[in-house]
Amino acid sequence: MNKLPIIGISQARKLAGKRIQAGNREFIFGDEDSIKLGGQAIAMPLLDASGRRVAFFRSSLALGATADKIRRTSWLVGQKLHLKSKAFATAPQLWFNSIVHGRPDGIDFDFAATIHGCAPGKSWKDHKEQIEFGNGVAPTIDQRLKFARSLVQRLASLEAFGRKGFLHGDLSDGNIMLDVESGEVHLIDFDCFVFESPTLSKPKLHVDEGGSKGTPSYMPPTLEANTSLHVGPVSDRFARDMLLIELLAFQAGDPIDTSPLYWSGQDELLEDISAQAKLLQLDYLLDPSVFSLNESERPSSFQLATRLTVNVEDNTRQLLDASPWLPDELTPNANSSASTSSRQNERRDVGANGFSIQRKLPSFHGLHQQVIQSAPKLAANVMAASLTAGGVMARLAAMLLVTLAIIYMAYRCLFLISFPANFIAAAAFLFSIAWVGGVTGVWAYLGFEEPRETK
Repeated sequence: MNKLPIIGISQARKLAGKRIQAGNREFIFGDEDSIKLGGQAIAMPLLDASGRRVAFFRSSLALGATADKIRRTSWLVGQKLHLKSKAFATAPQLWFNSIVHGRPDGIDFDFAATIHGCAPGKSWKDHKEQIEFGNGVAPTIDQRLKFARSLVQRLASLEAFGRKGFLHGDLSDGNIMLDVESGEVHLIDFDCFVFESPTLSKPKLHVDEGGSKGTPSYMPPTLEANTSLHVGPVSDRFARDMLLIELLAFQAGDPIDTSPLYWSGQDELLEDISAQAKLLQLDYLLDPSVFSLNESERPSSFQLATRLTVNVEDNTRQLLDASPWLPDELTPNANSSASTSSRQNERRDVGANGFSIQRKLPSFHGLHQQVIQSAPKLAANVMAASLTAGGVMARLAAMLLVTLAIIYMAYRCLFLISFPANFIAAAAFLFSIAWVGGVTGVWAYLGFEEPRETK
């Protein structure tokens, strides 16, 4: 069973202003007012020495720390999606565990969290609250059009990712960030993602497995009314359409705690966005059925992007078949030493922001258990490696070298030839074994080196 050191809001407040060290990077937690408490996690900004927000720290609450969810998050970290598409700029990039990396000064409890890339701006939910309470102004028409185009572009990039597309699964006003200066929208919080991969055991996480079917009023009405626990997100299209209507129409006085699905005066609302929707060729938003259409009846974001003539990153050939970077357990049990935990999540080169973690070698026991329990994934990882002509030749050469080294060592030992020669033969043998591990990706899978990108 996976375990995480869980913290609550009171402990998060104690972390405010404290410093943590993750490899060669030092971060400072934001103040208490910057703490965000969600349904399944606590999020805090991480600052650099100058006080600039450079990353986000996200610690799961008990509800969001199920074994399945931890495994899926670990898999997501391992894919380094932020290096593959701008749509994943804020995806989780590494795990931080105080048992491994140390507690901040003055902190007497352990905690674990994912560290995410930082999106500029603030959430649409925060924007709406500021507009409602007079602390902000509604977007201009030009800004509204830019936000709508950018949201469609980001979601189209998800749909074009991998063989069958990538589903965010929990689009809402709190999970999109708006950068007023650039007019760009950034997606955050990928906990409910849906994606099919040979190395991902659960493409979708249902409610009874610790997942979520989405945010109320931003999920399809039929899904919201479904009381079964064995359900999960089905599409991003309904939430997208509600967000598009909000982005084009929201003004002070409109509800800030629900989507247009439950706003009064929906006919007048659609009339208000008529000019902008037609300018964007999103006429389908103007039909009252937009609040009740099935997901399959709504246009895909890729189709909308084509109408808007916005560029969409072509990632349809991305093969996310690499094994997770993290072993199953993230904390030691009562009978194990701290070194057991220290082998768990040490990886380097985890993002464009320069996050890095110093590596520690896994113990023999952990290595043995990982090999025994994960042989199928190891095979999948090796098969996922590039099978170019050069790669095949390298494997053949490595295996030939191993064979020759074994024969040479046997010859030396049988005929009792001098010790220095035996030493040289043994060194050649070990070198060839290391070569085989390198070219097949075995060492990368077992944690001795970073997994290579799958082309």
